[in-house]
Amino acid sequence: MRDIDKLENMLWGCMKLLETIKIEMGDYAGHEELADGELITGSQCRGARNMILMRNSDLAELADIGTADLSKFETRVRNSIGEKGVLRIRKALESKGLVFYADGSVGVKEK
Repeated sequence: MRDIDKLENMLWGCMKLLETIKIEMGDYAGHEELADGELITGSQCRGARNMILMRNSDLAELADIGTADLSKFETRVRNSIGEKGVLRIRKALESKGLVFYADGSVGVKEK
């Protein structure tokens, strides 16, 4: 991965972390969570993964998909994992405490 890509991933994660802080402070109160079975985007996946400082190899293993396929999905190069793969990714991230909202934002559930 190029340095500029690493920097972009870090900045994306920071932006999403700031959104999470707003969510926990109540700015997103009343926002609707994604319904079961709805798909997340590659950008949401990358942002969510970066929020919890998870390596793509760890997420790939947890979701039972290939690391290269996950990278392609996150960067919108190609979705070779299909809807079932995207749903496995979403469930894996949700198992780590993340929540996806219908407006495209990502947050962390309070424990």
